[in-house]
Amino acid sequence: MSITEYSNKGSRTVNQDYVIHRSLSADSAIFVLADGMGGYSHGEIAAQTVATKIVSFIEKNMTNYSPEDLIRESIAFANDALMVKRMELGGKKMGTVIAVLLILNSQAYIAWLGDSRVYKYSDGEMMTCTTDHSIVQQLSAKVNITPSIYEKYGAIVTRAVMGDELKDEIPIKVVSAQKNDVFLLCSDGFHKQLPVEEYMASSDNTNLKCLNDMASDMDDNYSFIKVEL
Repeated sequence: MSITEYSNKGSRTVNQDYVIHRSLSADSAIFVLADGMGGYSHGEIAAQTVATKIVSFIEKNMTNYSPEDLIRESIAFANDALMVKRMELGGKKMGTVIAVLLILNSQAYIAWLGDSRVYKYSDGEMMTCTTDHSIVQQLSAKVNITPSIYEKYGAIVTRAVMGDELKDEIPIKVVSAQKNDVFLLCSDGFHKQLPVEEYMASSDNTNLKCLNDMASDMDDNYSFIKVEL
């Protein structure tokens, strides 16, 4: 398993994206990408708090739950941790979008809240494993998305981890994870501005220098975790 992590603040003053992964065994690992919500307070703290708590819960509870329940419980645990963090910081509204990938043997378990995405690249074909929780995604089922609609609503998500009650069940998708498959978790700053399929298909990590060079031209934080099996 080859893993590449990357995160850049772009032209923003603060990087509110956070990426983390941990190996669980020879052929199992957990990956989390969190994108703090810039419209609220301390997005970078929200992202780091939630991502690290998801990973630590999964590391400690591998044998206590089914994979799906393990992910859902880890997100609930992280949500509670964010609630405590909000109290410590004076009760300010905080939140983060998340994408989670748990690889166990030959299966990949994918969870998400918001508009960070998980892609799978296999046998020359790319599949989007997640569906954005966003106003634009909801509107696209009813109307044609014009540039003016996208400009107005493009950054608004409908689900996130915010330290409040998690009312709806967290979606989990299960797909196969075979040798030579590639998975990519990325924030919206990445998938909205860069050619995702090119980065998934390429094995040349000199791309990282190009990503650094274009930082001043990127109008959002942009981050990814690439997993090559």
